[in-house]
Amino acid sequence: RTEVRRARQVTHPNVCRVHELFETRDGAGAPLVFVTMQLLRGLTLADHLAARSSLPVSEALPLLAGIAGALDACHEAGVVHG
Repeated sequence: RTEVRRARQVTHPNVCRVHELFETRDGAGAPLVFVTMQLLRGLTLADHLAARSSLPVSEALPLLAGIAGALDACHEAGVVHG
């Protein structure tokens, strides 16, 4: 719950928005927790790499800069990936 609250505070164009945390029970009565997030359409980095064996530096550097910026925004909000 704490990480979801923190994630909701992250605003960065390369970070998917977290909307809400829900708790329910499955058919057997076991707890089931899930998060709703912003739907983003388009290709993933894995898609790009599957289409070709590598990315030219001119394409890789902007992607890495975006990833680093997103991680920085997450860390500033106290969200740390484990």
